Amino acid sequence: MNRPSNLELQVLAILWKHEASTVREVLDELPDGRDRAYTTVLSVLQNMTSKKLARRELIGRAHAYAPAVSRKDALAPLVAEWVHHFFSGDVDELVALARSVPKRPVKQRTVTKPKTNTGNMAKKKTAKKTAAPKKAAKPAAPKKKVAAKKVAKKAAAPKKKVAAKKAAPKKKVAAKKAAPKKKVAAKKVAKKAAAPKKKVAAKKAAPKKKAAKKKAAKK
Repeated sequence: MNRPSNLELQVLAILWKHEASTVREVLDELPDGRDRAYTTVLSVLQNMTSKKLARRELIGRAHAYAPAVSRKDALAPLVAEWVHHFFSGDVDELVALARSVPKRPVKQRTVTKPKTNTGNMAKKKTAKKTAAPKKAAKPAAPKKKVAAKKVAKKAAAPKKKVAAKKAAPKKKVAAKKAAPKKKVAAKKVAKKAAAPKKKVAAKKAAPKKKAAKKKAAKK
């Protein structure tokens, strides 16, 4: 593992605390309080990523950095060196010294909530309520029915024509078959109508025939 620098240790402390942080959040929480540029902290985090001390993650739409090494793995070698070099291997002296060091105030991360304009929200809600009745456009339904009927008529028209064409030969055949019957029936009716006239004419002509016969007999 690459040995972290003093500034990298400060960055790791922030990452261990929050699990993941953006460059701006790390810049705002650096414990030494020095005035650093955003680009400086960004380059530090990029170097830590290449050294496998941190890793870059995408959280939502923002890029953040998370620790790639645990606190124990990063600090254990350093603590061992301090105990060996400065306390002759006595861990208790290191602990006693750590307890005697006064605590410094730790910067707390401020979570900013998005501002909401309640007045505008109320106006939007009232506008939606007033605009709701306009959505009901039911008078267009009869037009749809008329259009559907027209389409149905157009679709049925070819079928009617085909049916009429098919039925036309049958009608002609039926008409031909019925024609002789009509002629016979007409002749019968004509005969019945002419029969009385023939009888009357025969009755009228009978005396004349008798008179003609008598004259012929006298001669």
